[in-house]
Amino acid sequence: MNLLLITHAYPPILNSCASQMKDLANFFSSQGHSVSVLTPSSTINKNYSIDCNDGIEIIRIRVPDHKGGNYLRRFLAEFLMPFMMLSKFKKTPSFNKEFQGIVWY
Repeated sequence: MNLLLITHAYPPILNSCASQMKDLANFFSSQGHSVSVLTPSSTINKNYSIDCNDGIEIIRIRVPDHKGGNYLRRFLAEFLMPFMMLSKFKKTPSFNKEFQGIVWY
């Protein structure tokens, strides 16, 4: 079964959400499922980056920094992030996969 995990935090970010999503992805992978993780990143230079770690496909989508600055900039970045992620995800090779399950955190 192809599964897609959509999360705002995934390692190397160090917080409880990233740790839980990593554990969930590893669990699904250990059960024999094909797991892809879609997560935003403000540190990559391209529109997207695809890596494989322990059989888990990690798709990082470039978005503006949404973790600081003034409140208006943060609001706009967080408000527009889902739309930007979707439009850039459509340009990845993984978009053409058929996912049987989606987990959105």
